[in-house]
Amino acid sequence: MNYDDDINELKLSDFEKNGLQIYRNYKTSFHKHEIKLFIEEYDRGIYENLKDFEQVLDLIIKEDIKYLPIILCSFADACLEKLLKRIIPEGVPGGSKSILDGFGSLSSFSNRIQIAYIFNLLSKDILLELNSFRKIRNDFAHQWNLGESKKKLKTIINSRTMKIEELLIESGKISSDLGEDEQWKCHLIFFVGRIYYESELYYSCVKKGLNPSTVLYSGEQTPKLFKEVTRLVHEYLSEA
Repeated sequence: MNYDDDINELKLSDFEKNGLQIYRNYKTSFHKHEIKLFIEEYDRGIYENLKDFEQVLDLIIKEDIKYLPIILCSFADACLEKLLKRIIPEGVPGGSKSILDGFGSLSSFSNRIQIAYIFNLLSKDILLELNSFRKIRNDFAHQWNLGESKKKLKTIINSRTMKIEELLIESGKISSDLGEDEQWKCHLIFFVGRIYYESELYYSCVKKGLNPSTVLYSGEQTPKLFKEVTRLVHEYLSEA
């Protein structure tokens, strides 16, 4: 039997190595089968929010950047609300409406971000960035001096550790001649794509005991929704 390098280096008998290799092969095969079943199950689904996603992409292209935190947070809040409605169990005292609406415990955007972080409903980096935009959105909503709020927005834009627009320029997907605002809009197009995509499938991966990063983004096979979201993202990038 051919052993994996790490197994081959172990100080074990051939019999023990055989057993360990067979177990690993079985576990790998079973895991791949679980991923295949997961993707097949969700590929049969109908994603009704794609039109909302497209509308947000269109607004990102057209609107001034000072309005984008409000648009982004509104869309993300709606995505989180729909996700929570799907996962709150039936029979909860008072019903899910009492939790999500009015003065319910999950009625605010900030509470939804927190609960999503605690229970791993979306990638942590998405939720942390959303929380930054939430603070800027609040500034825009409560201050008449939009110039000051726009400065704060610029500070957040420039302080990001990962700038998708720079990777897009390096890969030739967008032009380096784009202005700073247009480059940032390219980042937002990708960001909104991840919010929508993960709000549909991320937690389902977690529930199945699967690694969302592998299944949703980098596996041998990815869900059809990934291809559809990617198509729309690239379509709107070409308009940026």
